[in-house]
Amino acid sequence: MQSYKRSYIPCILFSSLVLVSVEVRPIEDRIKELCERAATAEDSEVPELLAELKELLAEHSASVRYLAAKTLSRFKVP
Repeated sequence: MQSYKRSYIPCILFSSLVLVSVEVRPIEDRIKELCERAATAEDSEVPELLAELKELLAEHSASVRYLAAKTLSRFKVP
């Protein structure tokens, strides 16, 4: 089973939205790949795939929340 090396910096450390959006795409690709693999995996492989998928979804969710907060903070009402 292929495992992904986590070699990126959490989104909170980025100061530019451009850098954050570049990082989101590989996470989405990995999520899609894991879903495809889980759909065709043997029963014994599914728990490990779902555990990795759960981690990636949490990371993706954190990235999206950060982007939303950063965007909304630009539109604060005085």
